Amino acid sequence: MLVGSWSVMLKEIKIKSLVLLLHIALCGHAQIFSITGKIIDSKTGEGLPGANVFLDKSTIGTASFEDGQFLLNGVPPGVSDLVISYVGYKLNVVTVSLYKEDLNVGDIKMLSTEEELTEIEVVESRDKEWERNVSRFERVFLGTSPIGKACSIVNPWVINFEEIDRKLVLSASEPIQINNDYLGYKISFFLSSASMHRLGYSIKGNILFQERKPSDAAEALLWAENRHKAYLRSSRHFFKALVDKTTEAEGFRMYVDMENDDVASSYFEATDNFRRLLDSRLMVKDTSQVVEQDDRPDTYRLKIDKRIEVHYTKARAWVRTYTDIGYPVSWILAKGGYLYVNERGVPLNSNDLITSGDMNDDWMARMLPSDYVPPKIEQVEGIKMIVGKERYRENVYLHTDKPYYYVGEPIWFKAYVNYYSDDLVDSLSSILYADLIDREGKIIETKSLLLNQGFAWGNFVLQDTLPSGLYYVRAYTNLMRNFGDSALFVKPLSVLKLTERVEESGIVKEASESTFLSIRTPSERFGTRDRIDLEIEARDEMGRPMASHLSISVTDAKQVVRVPARQTILSSYYFNDKNEFLEEKFKYPLESGITVAGKVLNGKGKPSSATVTMLSVSSKDLILMETDKRGEFWVSGLGFYEEDTFLFQAKNRKDKPFGSIIISPKEIPPFIFAETIPTLSIIETEQPQRIISEYEVPKEVRLLEEVTIKAEKYVEGDELRTYGNPDYILMGKDINTTYGNLLLAIQGQFPGLVVRFAANDGEDPRWVVYTQRAASLNLGREVLVTINDVAMTGQRPAELLASINPETVESITFTARLNPLYGEQGAFGVLSIYTTERTPQAEEKPEDFQVITIPGYTFPRKFRSPDYSDDKTDRTVPDYRATLYWNPEVITDVNTGKAQVSFYAADLVTRYRVVIEGVARDNRPLRGEFFIEVED
Repeated sequence: MLVGSWSVMLKEIKIKSLVLLLHIALCGHAQIFSITGKIIDSKTGEGLPGANVFLDKSTIGTASFEDGQFLLNGVPPGVSDLVISYVGYKLNVVTVSLYKEDLNVGDIKMLSTEEELTEIEVVESRDKEWERNVSRFERVFLGTSPIGKACSIVNPWVINFEEIDRKLVLSASEPIQINNDYLGYKISFFLSSASMHRLGYSIKGNILFQERKPSDAAEALLWAENRHKAYLRSSRHFFKALVDKTTEAEGFRMYVDMENDDVASSYFEATDNFRRLLDSRLMVKDTSQVVEQDDRPDTYRLKIDKRIEVHYTKARAWVRTYTDIGYPVSWILAKGGYLYVNERGVPLNSNDLITSGDMNDDWMARMLPSDYVPPKIEQVEGIKMIVGKERYRENVYLHTDKPYYYVGEPIWFKAYVNYYSDDLVDSLSSILYADLIDREGKIIETKSLLLNQGFAWGNFVLQDTLPSGLYYVRAYTNLMRNFGDSALFVKPLSVLKLTERVEESGIVKEASESTFLSIRTPSERFGTRDRIDLEIEARDEMGRPMASHLSISVTDAKQVVRVPARQTILSSYYFNDKNEFLEEKFKYPLESGITVAGKVLNGKGKPSSATVTMLSVSSKDLILMETDKRGEFWVSGLGFYEEDTFLFQAKNRKDKPFGSIIISPKEIPPFIFAETIPTLSIIETEQPQRIISEYEVPKEVRLLEEVTIKAEKYVEGDELRTYGNPDYILMGKDINTTYGNLLLAIQGQFPGLVVRFAANDGEDPRWVVYTQRAASLNLGREVLVTINDVAMTGQRPAELLASINPETVESITFTARLNPLYGEQGAFGVLSIYTTERTPQAEEKPEDFQVITIPGYTFPRKFRSPDYSDDKTDRTVPDYRATLYWNPEVITDVNTGKAQVSFYAADLVTRYRVVIEGVARDNRPLRGEFFIEVED
């Protein structure tokens, strides 16, 4: 039975690309390309706006711009059919081949149908013969199994039938729309030719898949599981198993007809008993010479010059082919003897593929888009690693904004992680834990911070109900624990009552000092509430500019007196001798992101082996895990902020739900700190020594007025963003949350913002986010992403966006123009994310599932200070800030070694202490301490 090249047209809908699941999209994949071109009228040459451009048999599509230009992202390598549809024009299919670079197909001419659109005839007006033909077509097209019956044709009235030469020939005036309730897709099928007769059928066309939004978590889970089941018994899975040489492990057995004609002809009586056929008419297929690496990258040639009978042993057949075996049986043959597939098993010359049997039954109902990515099954055995000890060491240092604090104040900090092996910076921990601990060793608060390129930052707020005394801030990664808990970074901090003051006699002589850092100001002295501009410069011992990653704190030297610095980046960034690593295996595994560990218990409460299904309620991502013999499972590398709700289910070897799942609490390291701490000389006063403003600990306020427009030109509201009016704004209610993460959800939402998967300057392919005006420079100049006005320059934009659940977003603003506030960091556009206070609510729990909430990364909070150049700033409020400025992300330019920052002075006549710490690109620690005079 031959089914030709299938494809479709989606009319009058702009298609968004859903290329890969979150936990797969950012962890490396084969090269992905983009296709550009222009859709024009063949007679007038004018561009056609809103034309639908998509990749055949995929979810990858886009719409042309106003001038007919289009950009299609996420195109995998190989040969594909590019389909273009436009109302009133004939469908156009262009075969494209991409292997080394992006493709510009130039002008694509569309031929007008030059026919008047006739009024659509409703089904009720059709005759009984037409209705019988529709039912017959549905049985052939969708199938008769329970899976086929879960699909329906939404617009059957567009189908016409005509009997020609004893064949029933089909045509369609519009794309045939199918709702697939089994897999969760809306399918548009543009019929090019089809016929049915008593010996079989032939159906050809083009297909585009569109993700449907599940009604609840239970439906999302059902669709995810059904897609996986459909994939497992598909020809694509079989081809990938051939390429990977894992056919036996994946459950495939292959047979071919015996070549001995005497043996074959001697078996006259037909039989449906497979064991009687084996070694008489059928023999086991030798696959050693089937797969060859093609000259084209990521392409394989499969030699299928004779019909192969394929048995899939990990499923049950709906209709038995043989009486003595109950699993599905299929037959595969390639016209011309060869089939070309990519590394994912997707056929590149699908017109030459002939399938029958199980893999062809219900072919439309079970068809998956070519860009479908099956879930990866995590093996718990993989979490233990044998390593070369020292090579995997990490060391943490924290720079805090002040050396001591008062109750009610925030503690701002930045973490710097040093790596024993520089080549492992991108490969080690992606999550840093920061604890606020009291004198008794009790943890008051914990932050889980996203660690990228060795940097992370956050803050604690010392509640005004806390008793004064000695506190500690501890920072560590899980990997560090393998080298002894005494090696974790601990910084003691004194917390004073508001009426206590550090005695002046404890002040250390204030003199500027610097290591490779300098600052310049436009004046030697400043007045109260003046704007203070600082130019920071980093140069090495030879006077050459250095690129560096810095944090800067500016404090009032009278309110925050200088105390002996027990820890600085110069003394604590390098590794010490606190190395207690003794075992050959890691007891505490590397965490590449948010980590979930647990155990499966059977009905008697005993640990049991099982397969664990884990589904995110927000993103609908499906993760499969196999436990070890003790029933334990473990997965890392998840990326989301605040918290996410997951559905869990354990299944036994018979694929039946059973038992219960217990999530293991994170093991908290014991608090170890035995060093002597110099005590501060404290004087008790009757007056408060600190006035904590709302800038330091602000009340909860809404960031934006509600705006009902979607990505339209921004209209100034009552409240302004910290960087001024953006160009465009997108409200949370207008974001398509079905994509599960912002990286995919913002594609096509902002004019001038490009989101694509591409190679850059010799790097491996990755997602990039940039403005169209930056495209002519290089992809390295990406937009700056901020969260709640905190600049997130330590992480690539795509990775950050992919870790944010769209349901937690209140609004997104985009500024394409040069933004002077962020300097060079914002020179190529600013994309600002503003989050809500609400947490996505778990829906009603599906049967046999457990609903468990998992904490994620902690959202950063922005340091705020008054802007006295803004007319909306209340100047009647006294300004007695102790910390004038804190910025954890100051980056000096690679060519000049310079960076600029600015802030406003407060009301007191005093000296400001400027402390800058950080690391240069060559990993040397940097520190500078400077003073600024403020007079009346």
